[in-house]
Formats: sequence, C-alpha cells, structure tokens
Amino acid sequence: MSRTEESLVVCEQCGLAHRWHPVRPRQVARCDRCEAVLGRGRRLHLEAVLALTVTAAILFLIGISTGVLTLRLRGGTESTTLPGAILVAWQDGRPIVATVAAVTALIAPAVFIALRLYVLTPLAVGRVPPGFAWCVRLLHLASRWSMIEVFMIGGLLSLVRLSAMADATPGPGLFALGATTLLFAAIESAGLKHLWWRLPATPLGPADRPGDAATATPELSGPDPASTAAAAAAPLLLGCESCGLVSANVLGAGAAGLEQHCPRCDHALRLAKPLSLQRTWAFAIAAAVFYVPANTLPIMVTTSAFDRQEHTLLGGIHELWVDGSWALSIIVFIASIAVPVLKVGALGLLAWSVKRASRWRRLERARLYRLIELVGHWSMLDVYVVVLLAATVRFGPLASVDAGPALLAFTAVVVLSMLATHSFDPKLIWRDAEPDAGSPPLPFPLPSHERQPA
Repeated sequence: MSRTEESLVVCEQCGLAHRWHPVRPRQVARCDRCEAVLGRGRRLHLEAVLALTVTAAILFLIGISTGVLTLRLRGGTESTTLPGAILVAWQDGRPIVATVAAVTALIAPAVFIALRLYVLTPLAVGRVPPGFAWCVRLLHLASRWSMIEVFMIGGLLSLVRLSAMADATPGPGLFALGATTLLFAAIESAGLKHLWWRLPATPLGPADRPGDAATATPELSGPDPASTAAAAAAPLLLGCESCGLVSANVLGAGAAGLEQHCPRCDHALRLAKPLSLQRTWAFAIAAAVFYVPANTLPIMVTTSAFDRQEHTLLGGIHELWVDGSWALSIIVFIASIAVPVLKVGALGLLAWSVKRASRWRRLERARLYRLIELVGHWSMLDVYVVVLLAATVRFGPLASVDAGPALLAFTAVVVLSMLATHSFDPKLIWRDAEPDAGSPPLPFPLPSHERQPA
C-alpha cells in the first residue's frame, strides 16, 4: 500500500505533530520546530531496494572471505581477512576489543543484510513475513551499530601505514567492502517506515494505515490513567518510533506505572526515554574517565629486528603528518581526538541544560545532538586500524605489531559515548516548549507544519 493519502506524523526529535503530505523525489520534509527530517521523497521502489540488498549480500560475502590487506616483507607474505583480524585480536588476549569489532564490522552488517532480505523478499510478492514487527525493530538496532564504512576507511589508513614499512597492497576484500558501503548508503536512504506502507490488511494491528490516529486503540497496562492529575497536560499524540503510526496518548505526563503500546507493531510508546538523563550522565562520565588512559598509554607497539617503539594516539597522528599524509592525519585527529571530546562535552552540556529546564538556544542544541549522533561512530577508526595492523604484521622477530593497553580504554570510550548518545532523549530539549497539548480532541484538523525544501 502506498502512502498517498494525507495522514499525521510526530517528530521523533521533539514530539511535535504535523500533517503529512506526499513528498516528491529529492524533496525533504522537516519539522518546523527542531528541523529534524520527517521524511524524504523516495526514488527507489521496494523491488529496487531488494535488488540492491541482494547485491550487497554478495559483495559482503566476498569482502569477509577474501583478503583485505596483503604485506610482503623480505620474502614473506602475510594477508588478513576481516574475520581473521578479529580472531587474531581474540587470540592475543583482547576479547573485549575483538567482540566490539566483530559486532560492529561483521555481525551488525550481516544482520542488516539478512533481515532486509527476510523482510523485502515476501513483501515484493505481496506477503508479510512472520515476525515482521520484530524484524523492523532489530533492523533499527543493526543499522545503528553497523560500522562497515568506518572499517573500510580504517583499511585504507592501515594500507598507508603499512606502505611505509614494506610492500603493502589492498586485497579484493577491501574493494568489495567499499562497494558494500556505497550500497548500504543507498539502501538506508530508503528508510524503514515505508515498509509498513506496503502492508496489506493483516492482523498485525487494528490500524494498517500510517497516521490513522483516530482508529488507533492503544493497549494499556498498569493503573487507570484517569487517576493521574497530569493527564490533561500531556501531548495528545504519540508517534511510534518503529512503524511511524500516530496514536492517541491516554497516559498523561508523569503517569507512573503505565505502559502504552503501538496498536500496529506493539512497540512501547513513551513520552520520553526512561532514566534518560541518569543514563546519559553515567555513560558520559565513564567515557571521560577512560579517555585519559586512552590518550596517555600506548595504543600500539611495533617491534623490528633492531627497534621497539610504543605509539600513542597523538604520536600516530604526528607520524602521519611528518610522513606527508596530511589529509589522513587530519581525519584521524578529528575521529580519534576531537570527536570523543566533542561527544562527551556536548552531551554534558545537553544533559545539564535539560536538567535546569533551560530555554537557551533550543534549536542549536537540537542540531548539536544530531551532529554528535551522526559522527559518533567514526571514533572506531583507530580501533580497526590497530586490529588490522596487528593481524597483518606478523613476521616474528623480523617485524610485528601488537595492540597496546590504550586500545581497550579507547574502545571503551567509543562504546560508552555512543551509549550516552543513544540514552539521551532530544525531546527533553523541547519540554514545555509550545506543546501540542492544547489541540482539540481527536479527530481534529492539525495546522500544517510541514515544509518540503528542494
């Protein structure tokens, strides 16, 4: 079913309700209040996305089964694959680093492809696969933690560093992963919520049309919502983060013990993430603590027949600069030094301002949150570089690379800062800012807040 009729949509970033109209290709609909993207004009049909996903699956299998880097040194040759590099990290006593690398560069992309194929193939012939709602939710999670594009850039950076040591060449796996990265970008541009628009009338829920707030009857658990005095002050509409369906809010702000579910996909509908500020502070402070050893201890140790050197993060950036790789030096500095500081500092500012119920520059703070959400995963770049170098440079006493103690600390910084980012609820920035609670009861004609810039 195509989304051609007018419906409602709730901004996931600030909670403001909008009237939705079809968006033409190359157009973007943005929230009038926080400027978050509400939807994009789709140029790819479901069948085209399915074809891209099949191609991505083939290329990904080639990428993980063939060599990523090959190094030749004094008659010896070493080549490594993505799974091989992760295995070496595990065998060298770095199980946490190996697990994080496996989840972000191997498991999450594989789950992303497998679930896309599982969902798209039946939909292409007009059928709904079993467990459709759960698959879409898991796709959200897999897309969030998939970092195949960061690994590919890490492979290029490793190639530059190895070229200064010996004869290093990229393997077919690196090219295949690069092509997979481009296909992932095209697939993700189609989004996920459009999948719900193709559903026929099914027993997935009483409302099979996006935005049918008037017929969406929410399921409740907990005490009677009528007993909460705050119900009258709550927003009237709740948007589902999974399927996009807009439902009537019958809980009321601050109604403890209540849980409302989307009538179509059964996803939990909340006014805000539970314990958002507490979890944000906890993860951000922990990331700041690990940031100190991550930058002071050696992250990599190189050994040759005549020398042994310990390299810190800043030391590696300086070496790239001296060797003339200025562009890579700047990229590594931004990804490994600037981004973690930006994330922790920005999250601290956001959490502090929300705690004080500040109305200062709400739009700028919303943009700042989207920025750190966008660039946060690029800090994994140095982790992948060290893992690849340690797996490729294994020539015994002649030459070897080992991970240093800072690698575990830096991995913790990346993971904890990402958890802090995902824990923060941007809707808290707009708390008490022109809520839509004053709208008349459903059904009602909302004023149009949609805009579609070219």
